[in-house]
Amino acid sequence: QAIPAMSLLTAKPGEEGSPARAKSRIAALGSLEQRAWPKEGRYAPALSGPAARLLASMAAEDGRKLKQGGCKNAFCNGTLPEDEAITAKPPQDCPRPKKGAFWKLSKALHGLARPAHHWRAAISAHLTEDLGFKAMDHGKCVFKCQPFPGKPPICLGLYADDFAYCSKP
Repeated sequence: QAIPAMSLLTAKPGEEGSPARAKSRIAALGSLEQRAWPKEGRYAPALSGPAARLLASMAAEDGRKLKQGGCKNAFCNGTLPEDEAITAKPPQDCPRPKKGAFWKLSKALHGLARPAHHWRAAISAHLTEDLGFKAMDHGKCVFKCQPFPGKPPICLGLYADDFAYCSKP
């Protein structure tokens, strides 16, 4: 059964409140998904209060600043495994597909049950396998890497599609 999708258009305000940029995305009506996932399978771990304090104390110990950032379209970067193939019906206002066409999704969309879970798996694998970070014992959301001998390590905390990290002042 194909899940309906819709186009969402948003105007993002600037500093003075006037529209600064337009944002468009496609979202699926995930409430119509046929599968029921357990809670731990739908969500991704988030940076807890104690883990955030640990990250802040590690930054302060070396006289560094704690900075933060975000990943644009993060939840759309999680790859769907073959056994979770989802078929979506394109939005009605989408000009590209022919009438009666459907999409087989290879990436997660907003609105589905597990985009945060898939994004978390992708970013964790990239940090540990490609960049050499190691998850710390104090939380699944704090990672540490020492790329330069004799220099303070890079510490990173993940929460949803945002992150906090230690940086030299």
